[in-house]
Amino acid sequence: MAYPPTSFTATVATNSTSTINLAWTDTTLSPPEFGPGAWDRTYIYRSTDGATYAYLGWVSFGTETYQDISCVSNDQYWYKARHFELDSSTWSSYSTPDDDWTHPSPPTNLSASTVNASAINLAWSNGEVNYSSIKVERDSGEISSESGSATSYGDTGLTSNTLYTYRVRGYNSTSTYYSAYSATDTDTTWPAPPTSLSATVVGTTAIDLSWTNGEVNYNSVRVERDSVEISSEAGSATTYSDTGLNSNTTYSYTVRGYNSTTGFYSVYSTPAVETTTPDPPTGLTSTGVSTTGIDLSWVNGETNYDYVKVERDSVEISSEAGSATTYSDTGLTASTSYTYRVRGYNSTTTDYSAYSTTYTVSTADAHTASATDTLSITESVFFTTTTMVTDATAISDSVATLHGAVATATETVTVTDVSASVLGYVYAVTETVTVTDAVSPTVYPVTNIAYFLGSDDGKLYSYHEEYKGDDGSSITAVIQTKQTDFADQIEGCEGLNKTVYKIQLWYVDLETDSLITVYVSTDGGNTWTAKSKTIGSSQSTPKSVDFHFIKTGQYFSFKIEHGSASESVQILGMDVFLTIGGLSFTVA
Repeated sequence: MAYPPTSFTATVATNSTSTINLAWTDTTLSPPEFGPGAWDRTYIYRSTDGATYAYLGWVSFGTETYQDISCVSNDQYWYKARHFELDSSTWSSYSTPDDDWTHPSPPTNLSASTVNASAINLAWSNGEVNYSSIKVERDSGEISSESGSATSYGDTGLTSNTLYTYRVRGYNSTSTYYSAYSATDTDTTWPAPPTSLSATVVGTTAIDLSWTNGEVNYNSVRVERDSVEISSEAGSATTYSDTGLNSNTTYSYTVRGYNSTTGFYSVYSTPAVETTTPDPPTGLTSTGVSTTGIDLSWVNGETNYDYVKVERDSVEISSEAGSATTYSDTGLTASTSYTYRVRGYNSTTTDYSAYSTTYTVSTADAHTASATDTLSITESVFFTTTTMVTDATAISDSVATLHGAVATATETVTVTDVSASVLGYVYAVTETVTVTDAVSPTVYPVTNIAYFLGSDDGKLYSYHEEYKGDDGSSITAVIQTKQTDFADQIEGCEGLNKTVYKIQLWYVDLETDSLITVYVSTDGGNTWTAKSKTIGSSQSTPKSVDFHFIKTGQYFSFKIEHGSASESVQILGMDVFLTIGGLSFTVA
């Protein structure tokens, strides 16, 4: 039977994943026995393989369109139609078939995530399992065609600190149909990091930083020291001064930019590492002077110098160990002034400390002697015996030993005053040492010192059986001071022999006839030399009493003993009279 519908077409609805529109032209021809235009209906048929068709639906004759809304996305469908006459149950032949594809379903869940200043990663879920490809667009321009199974894309080579908008869609190369676009997503690349960070040491407690900003529009620049943020600077800042640091300490710095709109930081700059300058040595002084040498001492400003550099008259003369605090400069010229300074050195950082304060000192005057020269040096000391001595030479050895005269020197001792006391006989002795040979003397300055020793912790003690000390504890009959060489009270005397020749005790005695004993030791308290006196004034005003000794050494210990706890004595302190220095001779 002829007379089929004509101009039959199948066309997918715009971007539709489920609808195909059909259209045709109803024929006006029919079998002669029906008469013209006798068809009643048009029946529609659909196939998914182009061979086997199934009934889909019908429309009245004269309705020349049909909409199939039951399709599956990204699939191909074939269609054909024919007319039907109800009274005779007569069919026309089929129209020429036509086909079309539905559009793929779009990708979903698109997300954009910034990776760094030049890259953003994309991820999505595919709407189909059989895309031919996926088209990626940035700011409405296609930038990549990925495989149909791809669900991610890395967009690189971007401009820092810039907002980008992305969308993706699937593509069927057979149908040449695209899916609709996914929903868009946006993200902003990180700011570019600052570059060229440098750290410059300013001194022992400060380091200056400088850098080049990677962006002109940071909102702020964050400065970190040893991975801890220490400052938020203006976005245009390119310098920072870090102060209040520790000397001779290594610090590591980084900086990064911040965009407050996006909440994104740049990556960190390359670190800059620097070490502050060591603190300089202090207290440079001389501890001994001869005609050809000067002994120096100082206090190190750091415990970890690698070296201490010693300079004389602005020229380095020695590199000492980092822990060194003394130096002996030899081979000098007599009667000559020299200026010294020292500084610490850190070999790891190659940084020097600042110089110590300069110290100027002169070598001793030279003594030029021949075999007939006579050198006479006179000193006055005290000497005590328990019996009266009328011959001055009987005590000359002790005095000579005290002052270190050599065996080849002759010695004259003159007793200038003798006074008797309960301790024995105290002599004021003038000792003259004469050397009649070519000699080279080393002369140490002779200094008479009166040093006040209070109680060891600065308290005043009263001695009585009913009394207690300032700390509330019972008072004993003995007080002992710390061992001392007076080095922290008398500059330059450490390591030298010192001679104690008198102790002047200050007290308040409210009783009468109190026995007081003063002890001196030069060996840390193993052996003691004692002098005793009976005192008593029954007055509340301070008094003093002298105890005479000849004790020579470097270190001294003292103690005071009160003979009776029933007597009330308040010890205020004592003055220790000592001589520092002396003479030594070297026979030519």
